[in-house]
Amino acid sequence: MSADDIEQQRRELEILKMCQHPHIIRLLDIFENSDFIYIVTENSSGGDLFTFLEKRSFALTENQARTYSHQLATAIYYL
Repeated sequence: MSADDIEQQRRELEILKMCQHPHIIRLLDIFENSDFIYIVTENSSGGDLFTFLEKRSFALTENQARTYSHQLATAIYYL
C-alpha cells in the first residue's frame, strides 16, 4: 500500500473506533508492527450479513428483509 493508502486506512479506523451504534460492530483497539495492522473488534459470532444471507440461500421473508434493511439504513445514516 502507498503511504496515502496507509494514512487513509488509519483515519478510517480512528473514525470507526469512535462509532457507537447497535448495528455497527465496535472497533475496540488497533495494534500494528512493521508488517501488519491488527484490528480488535467485538465478537461477531453470527458472522457478517453476506454470510447470514448466503446460509439462507438469499431467501428472506418480507418482514425479515424490512427489519434488516431498516437496521442497515440506520447504521448508514449514523455514519
